[in-house]
Amino acid sequence: MFLSTNNMPLTIQDISAINQIKHKSASSSHNPQTTTKGGNPTPSPAQSDMLGCITYDSSTRSIMISCSSASLTDINNKLHDNNVLAKQSIGSTSWLLNANLIIEKGSKFHINSTDTKWLKIISSSSPGIHNNRGGATSGSNVNSIHVFGSLNIDSVKITSWNPLTNSYVTITTSNATIPRPYLRIEPGATGTTNIVNSEIAYLGFDTSFAGLGAGGLNYYAGDGSILRGNNIHNLWYGPYLSGVGNMIIEKNQSHHNLNYGFDPHTGSHDIIIRNNLAHDNGQEGIICSVNCSNILFDNNRTYHNEKSGIMLSRNTYNSIVRNNFIYNEINGIHISQSHNNQIYNNTISNSVNGIDTTPGSSNNNVHDNVIMNSKIAMLTDRSSLGNTFSSNKIK
Repeated sequence: MFLSTNNMPLTIQDISAINQIKHKSASSSHNPQTTTKGGNPTPSPAQSDMLGCITYDSSTRSIMISCSSASLTDINNKLHDNNVLAKQSIGSTSWLLNANLIIEKGSKFHINSTDTKWLKIISSSSPGIHNNRGGATSGSNVNSIHVFGSLNIDSVKITSWNPLTNSYVTITTSNATIPRPYLRIEPGATGTTNIVNSEIAYLGFDTSFAGLGAGGLNYYAGDGSILRGNNIHNLWYGPYLSGVGNMIIEKNQSHHNLNYGFDPHTGSHDIIIRNNLAHDNGQEGIICSVNCSNILFDNNRTYHNEKSGIMLSRNTYNSIVRNNFIYNEINGIHISQSHNNQIYNNTISNSVNGIDTTPGSSNNNVHDNVIMNSKIAMLTDRSSLGNTFSSNKIK
């Protein structure tokens, strides 16, 4: 457990702040950077050896990064501790991480194909990472990645790992509280977290309490981040956003997650969700819920999710759902308690309900959609007022 001088547990934010103060106390000089063949800047040897740039706290099993740019190789060169970070074999580009990785405010970290093919995060307990706000725990006690600065992930695989079984850690809805590592962009993070051309899998778990989530890939900051071209699967939640704006989520496949495929949530805004495939997820394929605005759902394909293909929920407004292909769902498109949205040029087939605007949705414009082989093409009720339906084709 992280302990302070008054014996109260420290939050992950507290640990980050304390280490930033320590780093600022050490003087440093400018050192030129080199550039890898992958195009990402990496510190020169002098930079890597700078006091405070990469540190490890054994009492909290946490690696702290305060570098302008750093990688797993830099951590390995600095720490030389195979109990914390190790290559699986000499010359391998697969790493085993047995610690928390904390990327400090103003810092940048890269995980890419220059030195990494697969990052396996060992699913073992770390000393407790607690959130004292309101007495809620923030979902840790397991090795994870916490981003307060910037992170770039490119062309790699990141998963949980159990050395005893030599495999991923798998969970079901019946044992979903088994802790698994997760990647979380923390509130107040100072930069973007871009993830492209990568596989993110077998992460996250059900924390079952209030506080920050540990669903697998959670963004609580990082405006302007990009998720592109990834294979995302077997998470507790697919990518989850809260209060984040101006993100692009495109050309990803999100599947076999125990809950949602993609889940922009509370206060998310100005998000582009396009050209994605969402299938075989435990709830909606793509959902935005609770005060979301200006969300574009464009040219996505969804099928065989447990509930809806695409859902706008609980005051999602001023958003557009267009050009999507949806089939084999309970609801093709579900607009629930949401308002002033445009739903058009979508093709829905072999679903129970084509387009459902219940309950309590108003002033949505539903037009020029094609609905085929569905039990109920359009569903509305008396609580849903001012919606317009025009030029839709029912086959």
